[in-house]
Amino acid sequence: MAATTVTIPGNLSDFAVTPRPDLHPVLHFIPTGITSSGNQILFPYITPVTPDSSGNFTVTVPITEGLTPDVGIRVRVDWIDNVGQVADQDWFPGQLRIPINGGTLATLIQTSNPGSYVIVSEEMPTAAYIYWYQPSTGNLTAWS
Repeated sequence: MAATTVTIPGNLSDFAVTPRPDLHPVLHFIPTGITSSGNQILFPYITPVTPDSSGNFTVTVPITEGLTPDVGIRVRVDWIDNVGQVADQDWFPGQLRIPINGGTLATLIQTSNPGSYVIVSEEMPTAAYIYWYQPSTGNLTAWS
């Protein structure tokens, strides 16, 4: 039976190539939808990964090459504060496409379809997003 996952190493740091000591990151690798391979139906699952103190991590992700319909893997970073709350959140632009032989993060990213961005806040955002969700009212507003 062929491998259905590959393990990919990575490092999470800022543009100065240093980790953020004030917050604790958790990366989430999220397949973009339900798909199939042969006679199997594959449903998405979220793979959380916590980098070490230097920002290094490894993640085991599903191979997406040859799946129907085509799916990718989105990457989200939750920045956790010292009381365990999400203080900030970043979405990696685009999607990872995972071939049978794996690769480096730089070779796996495809940015032609970055997806939608939603800000969740009680206050109207100061920057333009594609959608704004207000939890207290349940309103989802398309930003223009």
